Amino acid sequence: MLLFLSKKIASFFVKFGVAKEEEEEIYTYGLQVILSSAFSLTLIFALAIIKRDMIETGLFLGSLVLMRSYTGGYHAKHYWSCCLVTLSCYLLNMYIGKMIQSYLILFILYLASISIILLFSPLDNKNKRIAGADIPKFKIIAMGLCLMFSAVIIVLSLVEKMSYAVYIELASITTAGSLIVGYCEKKKEVVLHERDV
Repeated sequence: MLLFLSKKIASFFVKFGVAKEEEEEIYTYGLQVILSSAFSLTLIFALAIIKRDMIETGLFLGSLVLMRSYTGGYHAKHYWSCCLVTLSCYLLNMYIGKMIQSYLILFILYLASISIILLFSPLDNKNKRIAGADIPKFKIIAMGLCLMFSAVIIVLSLVEKMSYAVYIELASITTAGSLIVGYCEKKKEVVLHERDV
């Protein structure tokens, strides 16, 4: 469905001179990415509206998208699997966020996730490449984001809004999990490649 819609829009762009014919495939790919992301976000925000979790959703998704943009890690092969993983992570984290009893244990997990993020990021993935020249810059940005989120968490705890800080911590923990999965996936590829040689 996404491919069909993306091809139709791309051919419309070519037909009306917005894009060149030789660029139609690139436009099709870009439109698939945009439409799949829009579908996932629409679904998530619809759930957030229904459950009245807009602030929590905004904090979680905003933090997660910022972190994942610069840390890399696991990326799904297909758009539908990306949507499924994203939706599953969102629902799981919203559930965990509501069930948290000990902010201290979550904060310890958050500190561990920061260590993982600083150690492994940025992590290239075959499904989403990071240019070699961007790696040092992304490392510095990831460090800055960790500092910024930590400062926000401290401020939220000082104004007794830990129920909101939880979602920033969960986004960082999810990012660290993505890095661990991506790292294991990369090691597995190396082992398989060495076995084939």
